[in-house]
Amino acid sequence: MNSWMGTRYMETESGATAKGYRAFMRENELALAGAATLWVVMDEHESTIDDGFFLVTMDDSRPFASFPGNRHNNAYVLNFADAHVSAQKMRERDARGYSQNYANSPDWGRLKEMTTIR
Repeated sequence: MNSWMGTRYMETESGATAKGYRAFMRENELALAGAATLWVVMDEHESTIDDGFFLVTMDDSRPFASFPGNRHNNAYVLNFADAHVSAQKMRERDARGYSQNYANSPDWGRLKEMTTIR
């Protein structure tokens, strides 16, 4: 599950509130933000499954601490808050199928754009 959904943890622990990023607890918050633009659940790579959420740090302090799965022809699947589904093809790869320059990766940037808002 998106680390910015269902809890205020990311706002308080990452200092995101000072940077203007939002966590989402209620359905009406998602509606105001644009439910079609924010993912809720994704396919995580088996090497990083360690808890109940998929960590996305908006300040790039830990890019790809959680890796998207690559079981769909080097793509991962996102389920959005409005209930639509989208497959995202990875553009760069390392030994696990992901970019080695994580913070500057177009894959990381695209994922952040769909994770939360300012």
